[in-house]
Amino acid sequence: MRNRRSQQLHRVVRRASRAGNARPPAGSVPPRPELGWARLIELTSVLLASVVAVLSLWFSNRQVGNQLRIAQGELSTTREGQITERYTAAVGQLGEDSVDVRLGGIYALQRNMEDLPRDHPTIANVLAAYIRTHAGTPPKGGKQVPPDVLAALDVISGRNSAHDGSFVPDLRSTHLPGVELG
Repeated sequence: MRNRRSQQLHRVVRRASRAGNARPPAGSVPPRPELGWARLIELTSVLLASVVAVLSLWFSNRQVGNQLRIAQGELSTTREGQITERYTAAVGQLGEDSVDVRLGGIYALQRNMEDLPRDHPTIANVLAAYIRTHAGTPPKGGKQVPPDVLAALDVISGRNSAHDGSFVPDLRSTHLPGVELG
């Protein structure tokens, strides 16, 4: 009977070890479970999906970066066009008959000068030419210097000359009675 029980016990232990329920003997390294084909396919598909996701993110980032550069270029072109239109409109106002319109043109040029330091010399040269044209002859009958000429002088004298480089406004042959240029 003892022999029979011993055999039954051995069978139970063998079954348990086959099923993976048996504990390994102390000090031994447990055997690594083998990966079945289904598990390998699952791990491979997860790895492949991860690689595809990373590549998609990288490609999307490049696309967004390219679109951003294109948009910045378009914005810069649009801004330059608007600046040119503002400048052209302001210079056009200088030729109008109404003093109010000419004053508006002078102050629009001042705004352009403030917004675009690189254009200081050009705008100051336009205003100096305006002053030479409108103050080239002495005022008749002791009149004062016209307000538009004074406004142009004010804009030229109030500009930041650090942006002008070596530019000096040419006000030769102008008649500005009572105006102190300093």
